[in-house]
Amino acid sequence: MLGLNGDGAPRRDQTDWAPTSYVAADRGVTVVMPAYNEEANLAATVEDFLATLETAGEPHRVVIVNDGSTDATGAVAESLAARSDGRVLALHHAQNQGYGAAVRTGIQSALERTCEPWLFLTDSDGQFRSDGLIRFLTDAREERADAVIGYRDPRCDSRTRKVFSWCWTLITRLILRHGSRDVDCAYKLVDRRSMNGLGLVGNAAVISPELITKLRRNGARVIERPVKHLARQHGKPTGAELAVIWRSVLELLGLTRRMAIAGRLGRLGVRLVRPRDGVLALLTVAATASSVATYAYFAGRHLTVAYPDTMSHLLIGRRVIESSTPGLGQLGGVWLPLPHLLMLPTIWIDSWYYSGFSGSLVSMVAYVLATRYVYKAAMLMTAPANAGQGSSLLAGGPVGNRLAATSAALLFAANANVLYLQSTAMTETLLLACMAAATYHLLRWCRTGGYRQLAATAFALFLASITRYEGWWMCFAVVPVVALVAWNRRAPDRPAFVGPELLTLDMSGGEYRLTAALGNGTANGNGATGNGSAGNGSAGNGSAGNGATGNGAHNGSPATTSSSNGAPTENGHNGTGARSVRWKLKPAAVSTGAVRERLHRAEADVVYLAFIALMGIVGWALWNLAIFHNALYFQTGQFAKPSLWVATSEKAIGHWGVAVKTYLYAMEDNLGIVALGLGAVGIAWYVIRTRLRSPSLAPLALLAPLPFYVASLYFGQRPLHVTQIDSDLYNVRFGLIMILPVALFGGYLVGALPAVQRRGARIARGAVQACVVGAIGTALIVPAAGGVGGIVTLKEALSARTLSAELESTWLQQNYDGGLMLMESFGNDVVTFQSHIPTDAIIYEGSYRKWNAALDDPVGHHIRWIYMRQSPGNRDIVWAHLHASPVLRADYKLVYSDPNCLIYKRMGVRHPRLTQVQSPPGPHVSAITSPEEVNA
Repeated sequence: MLGLNGDGAPRRDQTDWAPTSYVAADRGVTVVMPAYNEEANLAATVEDFLATLETAGEPHRVVIVNDGSTDATGAVAESLAARSDGRVLALHHAQNQGYGAAVRTGIQSALERTCEPWLFLTDSDGQFRSDGLIRFLTDAREERADAVIGYRDPRCDSRTRKVFSWCWTLITRLILRHGSRDVDCAYKLVDRRSMNGLGLVGNAAVISPELITKLRRNGARVIERPVKHLARQHGKPTGAELAVIWRSVLELLGLTRRMAIAGRLGRLGVRLVRPRDGVLALLTVAATASSVATYAYFAGRHLTVAYPDTMSHLLIGRRVIESSTPGLGQLGGVWLPLPHLLMLPTIWIDSWYYSGFSGSLVSMVAYVLATRYVYKAAMLMTAPANAGQGSSLLAGGPVGNRLAATSAALLFAANANVLYLQSTAMTETLLLACMAAATYHLLRWCRTGGYRQLAATAFALFLASITRYEGWWMCFAVVPVVALVAWNRRAPDRPAFVGPELLTLDMSGGEYRLTAALGNGTANGNGATGNGSAGNGSAGNGSAGNGATGNGAHNGSPATTSSSNGAPTENGHNGTGARSVRWKLKPAAVSTGAVRERLHRAEADVVYLAFIALMGIVGWALWNLAIFHNALYFQTGQFAKPSLWVATSEKAIGHWGVAVKTYLYAMEDNLGIVALGLGAVGIAWYVIRTRLRSPSLAPLALLAPLPFYVASLYFGQRPLHVTQIDSDLYNVRFGLIMILPVALFGGYLVGALPAVQRRGARIARGAVQACVVGAIGTALIVPAAGGVGGIVTLKEALSARTLSAELESTWLQQNYDGGLMLMESFGNDVVTFQSHIPTDAIIYEGSYRKWNAALDDPVGHHIRWIYMRQSPGNRDIVWAHLHASPVLRADYKLVYSDPNCLIYKRMGVRHPRLTQVQSPPGPHVSAITSPEEVNA
């Protein structure tokens, strides 16, 4: 049996534990049971668990850790192991090391030497019965929990032990915040995957609160259930002894210090001094510096609010906290709410509002985050196929090609159009950050299967879905990816055999690889054999080691063998080392139960993702229903109909070819032809290399906006003008959304070329690197050299400016002297923003119950100013209601007019300020400059 030397190092005897079989992904449990001087309780406790688990048909093992007992506990454990048909493993500490050390030894051995997916931690004192374990397993599967923690109800202990236990739970809960109501209850069921990387170090009674705290900090889903507690029949408990309590307190202090260093603030400090990935840290600093510098550049030239839509976003955010009817209802029902909600903490600062910095700050932070996520996603895309099994990936560390990841990050971050939009309150940069985050976490989930990554993916998609409507299509594209990956995912790789040979089954790629890590001894033969219910596989004519056997899921024939020393042999290998045998895969019959299990797993993952990711879409429809009594108001409402901005003469409507060419031209204008070509080649190379295996589909979801935009153009849902087709610019920034797949696949192309010394490969590698440099140059250097006209998004913003709006805003800044203004917001956002009229002084169509009343009776509702748009074909609601109204002639005086608008002011009191007003320059513009009787 496996033992431990006095120093805690593992010691193997000549006879070892019987081999175990490979089990289903969610079936089977290994019971870890520490024991110290429990000779009278151990046998009954172990036999109770063995009988219950066997009756329930649950694959199982029991690991007993004899912690240096001074009685016959060790002999009882050996006896149980000898007659259990390989279901019991006895481990021995030569000296007593404490409860915590015994638990850690049991967990380590269970992880290394068993394959059951669940670990169950309990005591050997007979105070718990095994029937609760079956209920815990059922609850864990139904609740999709990573851990089920028991609490004793009722507790059968002395009053002293109850008091000590209550105090210990309270203290550890306050210090460690583990959230458990009975931290030391020895009835804990944990998914073995959640145990990876926990790094348990606690001794004495600290091991239990440490385990629960680290599980919760790692994002595990922990639930609690009551468990029946029985009185001890034999022996004496040691937990209430003064020495044990003192040792536990000292261990708790040490654990608190270590976890504080490993906590968020501690990790932040460590990362600042010693970052995990130096290249990523350098990129983060560079992206932050670029963000600040470009904002300063454009703000110094008053270009951060050049887009009319920028002013609209700022107005929406400001009206939530300051308007004639403030509140969340001011978010409206057309533009999605997240960008405006993120402005709220700073939008009340006048200088930040009027300069646009409140919105720019959101975009700048999103730009830095997007750059980081692009780098990290590219690292995963270029990582080996089996990198998901490594600890570096589980820790979020780098596992891929840094050159490729850096190239991808630079292709994104150095794009001049990205740099300009991140300096504004436009919403594209925030969407790009959400999409990049969703792609990265989806890639990690495809490799690890962890629900924490799936939840992060869903949350990023949720944020994208309430940022821009393109995020909806990203959600719809990710759902089938998750379904396909979940359907094709096999049980996680675990040891397929135990004993002196530990054989690991690697199911990545198109082959099975069986690796044997040999202990001391000799293994002769031609290969390894495995038998299973769905098929069998063989390699050579003999067996490896002592004839260990395991399950096979496919029929196969041997492909290659290698010796433990790395030198090929014909008939096997000798000595200590590792050996691998490959099988080419052949389809095998799948049972109905296996199909049902895969279907349930895929269904559960899709529901888990969709419930969070699609919540934004469903919530937005419900919001529109509640506010506007129309769930589709964002599409069919008065201010949302596509006909408001899509003319029937649009060239792309009804013509797929024109629609495709229009969007491709928009992509070229935003990304540059070199970057676009690099991304296209990268996508083709990615498809060839990965063969579209289900885990590789994650980054392809970024292509979802492409058909979305083309279809929108074809059906006349969105306008997009490019100079190559329409001779003007309108919404050309839509093409920038494709920067993410272009950057990622362009970077992937850099990392995919083999680093070999052949001349042809060197030439190809150099050509790709030259293309990357050229792409960055065309996206950054060329636009910068061309000034404002070289950045197509800025050029579009400037082309949308109108002289009349500038003149009207200037006049109102100079002459508005207080009072309520009746003014439609739709179509007049530029004048509303640039005039600096307080938002709470404007009655507009979003002023709940005040708008219609003011239109019907402006005098009775104290309207002092009236602004109406009169340009033919673009007249607003105010003009339609009041331009011919006798109220204007009787109570208001025209004080400003131009071809676009009329401005009236209520008469009644002489106001000398108007005698100093100068007529603004320009044709067809007049201002009333004589004194008038106006209402104060």
